[in-house]
Amino acid sequence: MLIGEVSQRYRINIETLRYYERLGLVVPGRVGNRRHYTEKDIDDLIFVLRMKEMMFSLSEIKKIMAIDKKIDKVIITQHIDKDEIDKLQKEVAKKYNDILKKEKELAKVKGHLNKLFCKIEEFKKGEES
Repeated sequence: MLIGEVSQRYRINIETLRYYERLGLVVPGRVGNRRHYTEKDIDDLIFVLRMKEMMFSLSEIKKIMAIDKKIDKVIITQHIDKDEIDKLQKEVAKKYNDILKKEKELAKVKGHLNKLFCKIEEFKKGEES
C-alpha cells in the first residue's frame, strides 16, 4: 500500500506518516522513491495510533516497540542473555504498571466528567421548569 492510500484509509496526514518514519516508529520499505507499507508496517501504525489514543507519548511508544523488537530478536536467534532477559522483563513490567496507573487516572477523570455531565443535566432540568 502506498503512503497516499495509508493516509486516506487511516485518516492520517501524509506528513505525520513521514514523521513516524523519521522517528523509526513505522518504516515502510521503498521501491524506487515510493514508500510501500506492508501488513507489518500497518500493524505497527495501528499500534502507534492505539497507544497515542491511550495518551502515550511517541517517545514511550518507541521504547515499547524497541523492547518488542529486542524480545523478537532473542526468540529468533535463541541467544539468551539472562541479564538482558531480566532487564527486558523489568522494562515490560514497568510499562505494564504505567498502564495500570493511567487506567486509574483515567477512571478519576471519567468520574469528574460524569459529575460535570450530571451538573449540566440538572441545570437543563431547572431551565425547563
